[in-house]
Amino acid sequence: MSKSDVEERSRIDIMDDEKIIQERVSNLIDIYAGMTNQSIESIVAEAQRDNLDTGAFKKRPAQIIIEHFRTKRVEYLKLMNDSSYLLSIFDNGREHATEIADKTSNEIEKKRRRMNVFETELGVLTEIAKAVDEMGWLLPTDVQSEAIPMILDGGDVLMAVETGSGKTGAFCLPILQIVHETLRDIQEGNKAIDTDGLTCQSQDQRIWNGARSTKGVKGKDKLYYFEITQTDPNGIARVGWSVPTATLDLGTDNQGFVYGGTGKKSFAKQFDDYDETFGVNDTIGSKDLGHAFDIPRPLQEHTFFAHVCLKSTDVRVNLGAEPFKGTP
Repeated sequence: MSKSDVEERSRIDIMDDEKIIQERVSNLIDIYAGMTNQSIESIVAEAQRDNLDTGAFKKRPAQIIIEHFRTKRVEYLKLMNDSSYLLSIFDNGREHATEIADKTSNEIEKKRRRMNVFETELGVLTEIAKAVDEMGWLLPTDVQSEAIPMILDGGDVLMAVETGSGKTGAFCLPILQIVHETLRDIQEGNKAIDTDGLTCQSQDQRIWNGARSTKGVKGKDKLYYFEITQTDPNGIARVGWSVPTATLDLGTDNQGFVYGGTGKKSFAKQFDDYDETFGVNDTIGSKDLGHAFDIPRPLQEHTFFAHVCLKSTDVRVNLGAEPFKGTP
């Protein structure tokens, strides 16, 4: 649907004020009918006949009659002693119509802002949604509707569609948002990783911030091990393993496995009690907590990466560069 189609539909929806115009026209008809002894029906028919050649008869009745009165204003003025009065009626009607047009334009703009689907349904930032609206992108294409939320959630997307389907926007909008949010978090100091890549910090008390190791492990019948130690008395930490396609919010999709400081384990948002809570100075990995998960068959051939997810806390990760506190 084009922007002009939506604007026209919105304009029609908002034209309840046209009733006011119709009432004004009705008064004009009564005046004219009284002066000429014509019936209202004959006046309407005359207006429609006068506009038949220009196609204006397709407009609303109120608009037809207003135009009819304007075109024959001189003729009508002759029929009244107080010609200035009738002239003022026409001028007031024109001013009121302008007033309604301005109000309609404002209402259309408000509706457009409220219905920006990029923001309300696809999760695009307000700043980006406003920019695409100014470019004339009122509604997303099919490929944009499917791809943008998936990319923003951290998924890998491969698409094959025809030229002109909106592929560039489908990829560029979420990439812009991810880069913007990453730079903003760094600037605001909400999350950070030390230069050695082993100390992770999150200062955001509202959302989880995740980080994944740059090297992974793969292979059956082998033991892979790492430790984390929470170094901040505040906040909560989660620790586990994930594949590259997993969201950094560990444990909320079916691509990663997590054990959290609240004593819960999770896979695909299924949080279950597991062992005990942990906090500052506790080292996860130094104690055998028993069986936690069965790895689904589709994930068994994937490479897994060490993964931490933090909310307003710090952790130190040991991938083997230092002696382990526990025995693998």
